[in-house]
Order: sequence, then structure tokens, then C-alpha cells
Amino acid sequence: MSEVKASITDADSQWTSSLAALRKRAVEDGRKALKLGVYKVYGVKNLDRAKKAVLVQIFKSELPDDWKELSSEI
Repeated sequence: MSEVKASITDADSQWTSSLAALRKRAVEDGRKALKLGVYKVYGVKNLDRAKKAVLVQIFKSELPDDWKELSSEI
């Protein structure tokens, strides 16, 4: 029984260290991007290329009409 707990603990610590490394890398990349003045805006109405392609297929346009009105007001 203790061997099972030890293997679970080892697996948990491996996942924890992997997650910590991923977060550290993301922070470092974010700092570099800020220094270079590069940033990506995330939001409901900011779409990537794949989502725009789907909208074009559905609506025959990249943005629904109400979104176009909002973007023209800005």
C-alpha cells in the first residue's frame, strides 16, 4: 500500500514541477513581450484566424453585423 502512495506522490510531484516550469516560462515570455512592446489582446470579440474562417463559412462575413457596428464606433 505504501508503494502505491509513493508512486502517486511521485507522479503528483512530477505534474506539479511541470506546471511550475510551464508557468515560469509563460511569465518569462510575457516579460520579454512587454519589453519588446508586443502584446496580444484577448477578448470576446477578438478572433483568431481559425474562428474567423468559421464565421466566414457560417455568416459569409468575418464578423456578425452587430459586432461590425460596435467596431466602427471605436
